[in-house]
Amino acid sequence: MKNVYYLLSLVSFVFLLSSCLKNERSNAVIHEKEERPKKAAPAVIGSEKLNFKKTFTGKINKREDVVVNLSAKEGKIKGFAVIKKSGKRIPIEGEIDEEGHLEAKALFETGFKQVLKADMENGELKGGIIDPKNERTDSVSLKENFAAAATPDKDLQWVKDPGLTSNGFKQILWLQNRFDPQMNDSLITITVNSEYVYTCPKPVRAVLGYYSTMAGADYSASDGEPNANYSGFRNLLIDALDFDFQGSDKQIRYLSNWFRKEPNVLKQINNGYFVSYGSSWFRQFDSINMKYEGDSIIVNFAYFDCDMSKSDRWEIIGTGKFKVVDDMIHLIDQKADTVRVAAIPQMAVTK
Repeated sequence: MKNVYYLLSLVSFVFLLSSCLKNERSNAVIHEKEERPKKAAPAVIGSEKLNFKKTFTGKINKREDVVVNLSAKEGKIKGFAVIKKSGKRIPIEGEIDEEGHLEAKALFETGFKQVLKADMENGELKGGIIDPKNERTDSVSLKENFAAAATPDKDLQWVKDPGLTSNGFKQILWLQNRFDPQMNDSLITITVNSEYVYTCPKPVRAVLGYYSTMAGADYSASDGEPNANYSGFRNLLIDALDFDFQGSDKQIRYLSNWFRKEPNVLKQINNGYFVSYGSSWFRQFDSINMKYEGDSIIVNFAYFDCDMSKSDRWEIIGTGKFKVVDDMIHLIDQKADTVRVAAIPQMAVTK
C-alpha cells in the first residue's frame, strides 16, 4: 500500500509540475506579445516624433553620397533627396509613425516612383529604396546632420509634369484658366511645372535660373520686409528652382559659376537689377518651353511688360540657344521680338 501511495503522490507531483510549466510558458507568450510595440500606434498631436525638420547625410548602396531633407507635420512627411554627384533632387512624400517607421514615395525625374522604407532611430535613418517593378532594393544608411541647413520653409506649389509638347519641348511655365471660389470667377494664372523643375539636371537649372532674372512668375514677398529694388521677392519659378528669392546669394553664385565664361550674361546676372512687381509696372512670363538634347538646350519664351497707369502691355517673344560644355554653359544665340498689346488680361497673384 505504501508503494501505491508513493506512486500516486509522484504522479500527482508530476502533473502539478507539468501544469505549472505550461502556465509559465503561456504567461511568457502573453508577456512577449504585450511587450512588442504596436505597429499602428495612434498619433499624438504635437508629438516631436511626428513633427520635425531634419537633415540626413550618408550613402545609397554604400557608394552614392546623398543629402536628405525631411519635414514632418502630424506624421505626414515631405522633403527631397539630393544626389551629390549629379545634383539631382528627388521629391519624397509619405508617412512616419510614433515608432519611427517611415514609408514614402520617391519621385525620380522620369516620373517613375520608388518606395522608401526606413526606420528613424537615435539620429539614424536606415532602410532601403525598393523598385516596384523588379523588387530590387538599394540600401540606405544615413545619419542626422545637425549642422546642415534645414528644409526651406516655403509652400512650394507642386504641379504634375504634363510631359512633352507635340514638337518635343518640355513645358516649364504656362498660363491657365482657374476658377477662384472667393471671387466666383475664372482667372488667368501662371503655372510652373514644379515636378520637373525641382528635380531637373544642373545645366537646366542654370539656364532656367538665367531666365528667372529676366521676368517674374507670380510674385509674393519673401520673409521679412522686401527691399526697395525688389531683390527680396520670390516667385513660383524661383521657388521651384530652390533659389530662395531673387538676388539671393544662392541664385547669384549658382548662375555666376555656370556662366563664368560668358561676360555678357555675367553682367546681366550681377548688374543689381531685379524684376519689378510694382503697383504701376511689372514684368511676367506667359510661357517657357525647353528642349534638352545632348549638350544642347533650346528655350522658347514669352513674357510681357505692363504699364498699369497707361493700360499698356508689351509682349516679348524669343528663343535662346545654349551649349553645355563640362560644368559650364555658353549662350550661343538669343533673339526676341516685341509686340505692343493694348488689352491687359486679369492676372491672379498667389499669396
